[in-house]
Amino acid sequence: MEFLRIENLRKVYGKGENQVTALDGVSLTIEKGEFAAIIGSSGSGKSTLLHAIAGVDAPTSGKVYLIGQDVYAQNSEKLAIFRRRQVGLIYQFHNLIPTLNVVENMTLPILMDRQRVNRKRLEELLELLGLQERRDHLPSQLSGGQQQRVAIERAPGDAGRRAHRQPGQPQRRRDSPPAEGQPQSVRPDPDHRHPR
Repeated sequence: MEFLRIENLRKVYGKGENQVTALDGVSLTIEKGEFAAIIGSSGSGKSTLLHAIAGVDAPTSGKVYLIGQDVYAQNSEKLAIFRRRQVGLIYQFHNLIPTLNVVENMTLPILMDRQRVNRKRLEELLELLGLQERRDHLPSQLSGGQQQRVAIERAPGDAGRRAHRQPGQPQRRRDSPPAEGQPQSVRPDPDHRHPR
């Protein structure tokens, strides 16, 4: 028995040079009782696909049938009831400051301690985390995995270093960089301090 059917799902965010195609013609069927995993690199559309399936974020085009219902053929009230009764979502919150970009979020604890950021290490980490091209983006412009990597790196004290040194730990749920060469943290540059 068919549980989920997706037909030619497409989701586009933004316009012009900021346009991002998160889903491009995704089609799949999952039978009742079947297990499926959605895997892919950060920014590949995993969360977008889940949100579209759940009725949270309408696709640009295509169809989603869940438990025999055309999810987006319902009015907003019926869609809210459908989500409440038929869909369970568990969100991951990363507690990034929404008005700060990637670099500002990563370095906030260091700057709050009035220490100078080790810029060389920061650049290494941005490259290792795959965020160098997203360095000036706000959290709302990042995928869930990208937000998670920023949040882990921003963790105060040793938390960021531990999360990166222990591959496979729960802190690294999604889109983690490879175990080899894991970042240690953007720690303060010990040779430079801001005057108090």
